[in-house]
Amino acid sequence: MARGAVALFVCCVAFTVSAAGLRQVSTASTGATVAFASLFEQYRHGDADAAVAAFSQWTAKRVSQEARLPPADETPLSRAALALFHFEAGLRNGTFGMIQPDLRIISAGPDSLEVHAAASYHIVESLRNDATRQHDVELLSFCEAWYPATAYFHGNDGATLRLFVQKSFPASADLYLLLGYLGEKGIGPAYGALQPFVYGRFFAGRQATPISTAHGQLDASMASQAEADFRQALKLNEKLTEARLRLGRVLYLVGEREQAEAELGRTFAESRQAADPFVAYVAAMFLGRLHEDVGKIDAAAGDYTEAIQLNGRAESARVALGRLRLLVGQEAAGWDAIRGVFPGEFRPSDVPVDPTELYSRGPYRTVDQRIRMMRAMVR
Repeated sequence: MARGAVALFVCCVAFTVSAAGLRQVSTASTGATVAFASLFEQYRHGDADAAVAAFSQWTAKRVSQEARLPPADETPLSRAALALFHFEAGLRNGTFGMIQPDLRIISAGPDSLEVHAAASYHIVESLRNDATRQHDVELLSFCEAWYPATAYFHGNDGATLRLFVQKSFPASADLYLLLGYLGEKGIGPAYGALQPFVYGRFFAGRQATPISTAHGQLDASMASQAEADFRQALKLNEKLTEARLRLGRVLYLVGEREQAEAELGRTFAESRQAADPFVAYVAAMFLGRLHEDVGKIDAAAGDYTEAIQLNGRAESARVALGRLRLLVGQEAAGWDAIRGVFPGEFRPSDVPVDPTELYSRGPYRTVDQRIRMMRAMVR
């Protein structure tokens, strides 16, 4: 729904006032109610978590009708707070970014999404345009944090986001990292029967250039663009080790093993020095796989061992080391490594999310950190 259509809808909302009293007291003709105003005040100046919990229980209809700012409070900071309030509420009830139920036609952009994601997206787009025009650094910082925070849940149109970045955030290493991640997701590989689907339907509407590699079919154009985005992120911030990690993986996938090994080796060293166990662990895992590919079994075993030392509870390194030992005939050592995945009594609820799984989720692992940062801006 376009912003103009939203405004038209809002203007049409009215509440019935009975002679006996007010069932729903409106603070303005926009449809904002005392109930929402109270929650929003609590979110900004009181117990924010309690406000989010309460707002997350509202129905979509009630949200669309009542979650409005009165004209007197239509300040940029209040609008930013409302966008974040929507994001947190949708995140809390597990719906943020989902397609609207019973939607017959799914269109590109936010209007096919559930109410919190659609509202948050439209508010941030308006804020970004205003902040860019007015050179509002604080507001731009809020928007710059919002895009990576929400990307995992509702995705982003890479082409549209690229225009936003070039126009409003040309010096943002974080957003070039996000662009690279979105491209990396679309590279592949696609195997066997999946290839016609991936390259015939997923890439419909744009020019795909599939190439065959040792890892299956990849989209070369997306790989090239992702590589360029990660390099740009590093040019803007050479200490952004996750960008170097992902650059190393892309180079590995397209067969540039020497470059990949160099980038992943540097990533591992720098992330260990910077006490970033997530990046260091995943770098060690990618190095192990690369070394396996070229027959450097001892080096690969060393890589997986390094990963285990960084995170003894993660399962991927133990399984990789065990599998490697079994392949070279070291059965006792192999099974010992694999059994290490299940120490003592096994309870699935105790198993943490593996770093390699977090890697596939991109910005997801920093959501809590970004929410805290954005809250500090609007409270």
